[in-house]
Parts: sequence; structure tokens; C-alpha cells
Amino acid sequence: MKRERLDIEGATSLVAEILSKNGLSKSDARLCAEHLVAAEARGYPGHGLRRIPAIALLAGQLSQSASNKVKTEAPGFVVFDAQGRLGIPAVSEAALSAAARLANSSAIVFGVVGYAGTTGSLAIIGEALAARGVVSILMCSSQAAVAPHGSTRAVLGTNPIAITVPGRPTTFCADLATSAWSYGAIRVAADAGRPLPSALYRRGRARRRRIPRTRTTAACCRSRGTRGTRLG
Repeated sequence: MKRERLDIEGATSLVAEILSKNGLSKSDARLCAEHLVAAEARGYPGHGLRRIPAIALLAGQLSQSASNKVKTEAPGFVVFDAQGRLGIPAVSEAALSAAARLANSSAIVFGVVGYAGTTGSLAIIGEALAARGVVSILMCSSQAAVAPHGSTRAVLGTNPIAITVPGRPTTFCADLATSAWSYGAIRVAADAGRPLPSALYRRGRARRRRIPRTRTTAACCRSRGTRGTRLG
């Protein structure tokens, strides 16, 4: 198999081409490609290129004309309806649109509903806001993958939180899942067949320590036990 080394722009163009051919609009394909390549380059493959097949499969079911629409707006508050748009470009664009409204307010709360698929790495969105001088706290929910403290059943999401503060010369960003590990990191380990410490997940009566390939047979532990359950 032939291998080719690509720089950031080359990789971004290739991913954008793949996603566009599978049904995303050219603008959303580019936004999504920039996000996936940035995550990969930062050393977070769980939010990186391994997401391409799932996004490409989903892209064919989405409308190329979908765009963010303001659903509700009040001073310091706005909710966008993504109208079935892919999560990464929908939330990325909504965040920057909300930031643009800060000219008339010192703070703003924004939300995005009606999107499909992953929102990607919140840290990347937070750093885009930081580049505009905006302090942000970003959160999202996810499908059930986490067992509450003392349980073995997945009923909560990994529900990540990213806090980003612009600074010079370095921007501060804390991006974490409220589970012991992010689901993306667990999937990367599962694909590689690597065992993980049993403290990271619950599997009922089973004693095997390899992470299974489906969410239905195991649940990730909540970070910091009862405290993580309350946070998530």
C-alpha cells in the first residue's frame, strides 16, 4: 500500500474532498476537515481522522442547504437551530456568531439544537473564540456511555466541558470529559486492541479487561466517583 506524507493544508483539502463527495456542502466539508485535522495534529485521534467514515456515512443523509437559524434571541442569550446540519460546522459557526454579538453585551449564553452527529473537540472551538479575545465555557451532552457512581449501566453521557481563557503568550484551555476517559479515547484503544485498567469502566459480572467494541456491553466510569456524577 502506497503511503504519502501530507502537511496540514494537504490533509485538510483531502478530508474536505472526501466529505464533500459523500454529501456535505463544500463549506461544511471544509469546516469539518479543518476541525478533524486540527484535532489529529493536537494528538487527539479520538476527535480526529478516525471520525471520517462515520461522518461520511452520515453526510449522505443531511441536506446540503441546511444552515443555522436563530430560534430564540434575547439580550445576552441566543439559541440556534441547526436544522439537521452536521454538529461540527453547526456549533463552530454558532460559537463565532454568538461571539460577534458581544459588541452589545459583556457576556452571552448560546445554545445549538437540531444538529446531527458529533460536535467534535470543544477545545478547538474554544480556542477559536479565544483568538477573538473571548473567554468561554463550552459544554455538550452525548449518548449514554457512562455508568453513575456505583452502577454498571450506561445512562449518562461523557458530557465534556471546555474552559478557555485567552492570554499572552499562551491561551489557557481545560477540555475534559466528565467520565474517567473520553469516549473517543476509549474507541481509539478498542480499535487498537489495547487493554485498559478496569477502573476506567464497568462491565457487570464480566472480568475481561479489554474494552469491547460496542456501548451496550460496557460503560465508562464517571470521573471522581460521586463528584463526577454530579458534574456530568
